[in-house]
Amino acid sequence: MELIVSALVFALKKIADKAADGAIETGLGLLKSKLLDSGDPQVKDSLESLQQDPSERNQKILNMDLEASNLQNSEELMDIAKQLLGESAEGQTVINQVLGAGAKAAAVSGNQNNVNIQ
Repeated sequence: MELIVSALVFALKKIADKAADGAIETGLGLLKSKLLDSGDPQVKDSLESLQQDPSERNQKILNMDLEASNLQNSEELMDIAKQLLGESAEGQTVINQVLGAGAKAAAVSGNQNNVNIQ
């Protein structure tokens, strides 16, 4: 999943879980505004669908629409998405996983990692 869609889903879920702070709400609003300002009706429709239902299907549709409109290459949108995901340092890796109910997962980078999933 591309970074912009990951950031949107992350922020939407935080807000739905009432775990969002002002920065997440502001970042989501800015990202949505920039996408809507692009004037692409496909992006607008798929963004609205994602907001109503952040399913994997809607994520893929929005990602395809962003690629078709060449918005995936927008540095401004990428910067907003990185800030939403907390990726402010260069070279830092962000890994997002969308799991079904009751699923458990871990993702690690580097070596000598310990993971304890309970």
